[in-house]
Amino acid sequence: MNFLYVLRKILMSIKLLLLCVLSVKVGYSQDKAKVLFEESIKMIDTATVKLPRTKLSEIYKQIKTKYPESEYAIFCKAWLKESKKIRDQINDYTAFINKKPEIGLSLAYTYRADLYIEVKEYQKALSDLDKAVQLKPNFYFAYWRRGIAYTRLEAYDKAVEDLTQAIKLNPKFTGAYCDRGDAYLRLGQPKLAFKDYEKAIQLSPNMTFPYNYRAMAYVELENYKAALLDLNKVLSINKNNHNAYYYRGICYYDMGEYDKAADDFTMAIQLYPDKAVYYLNRAENFIILKKYQNAIIDAETAYAFDNDDSSPLVIKAIAEKQNNNFEDALNTIKRAIEINSTVDSKIRRKIQEANEMGLK
Repeated sequence: MNFLYVLRKILMSIKLLLLCVLSVKVGYSQDKAKVLFEESIKMIDTATVKLPRTKLSEIYKQIKTKYPESEYAIFCKAWLKESKKIRDQINDYTAFINKKPEIGLSLAYTYRADLYIEVKEYQKALSDLDKAVQLKPNFYFAYWRRGIAYTRLEAYDKAVEDLTQAIKLNPKFTGAYCDRGDAYLRLGQPKLAFKDYEKAIQLSPNMTFPYNYRAMAYVELENYKAALLDLNKVLSINKNNHNAYYYRGICYYDMGEYDKAADDFTMAIQLYPDKAVYYLNRAENFIILKKYQNAIIDAETAYAFDNDDSSPLVIKAIAEKQNNNFEDALNTIKRAIEINSTVDSKIRRKIQEANEMGLK
């Protein structure tokens, strides 16, 4: 009896010791992870040309690998896109936000807002960005992303206001000039737009994205020759720039050079296979080239990225109809409308085209 009592006491002591060791380890991990995370925030706060994504990735991988029990590892998991599902990434940022961390809360709201923008939940994005600005009033990054959200909502005046504030807070941040140029262009002020693109190129002459922005502005103005010059410039700087291949594909598509467009969309996908819009545009291009089965496969791939987006299903339905799969086309278009009854103008136009083809 006495032996069992003593044994129980020893086991309890060992258990308490292990809990103490574990607690110390978790606290140590939390402190170390916090130091690294603070370093990443400083990098973002002091970024000029663009965000140092490579360095940020290295830090976040280090936190995730070395200190997995830290709350900051949750943020890193979301930022590193360990899950390809956008909803999973949103949930990871939400889990981090719910932890009420000492640092990084405004950054988490900003990055979660980016994902909401991607799935077209703009009001949720704006709500998150409002919180980010309240938590950190001089956070240029949040003003920049909120400006982009307003652009997507076609609230271009508000977009210009926020992007101008981002530029005031960080006058050497090239991305804000590019996005303000985009907003000015949509406001019908091309002179101000191109002035911003020129400023971006002046700040970052060896970076590719300002040329990409200006190229797409030229495409909207149907100045394809100038657009191609900018995109070829990008590829001379970086032959593996997937954005340039994608934008050049759009340029060729609008010019009616569909074989060249297909080649460029394919190159963009080979270089960056995780972007739904690349597959979606190639699917539309395949329909014109009468490669309907290829279009169906691409549309299905695009839909797999985000099951809440109905536009890939619309493209798929048109391809199925053109491929004489009438029953499949009818079922697919019904699914598209069920998913999103308040579709945007582009999708509504595609549905109208499908209806004109007999999918009623």
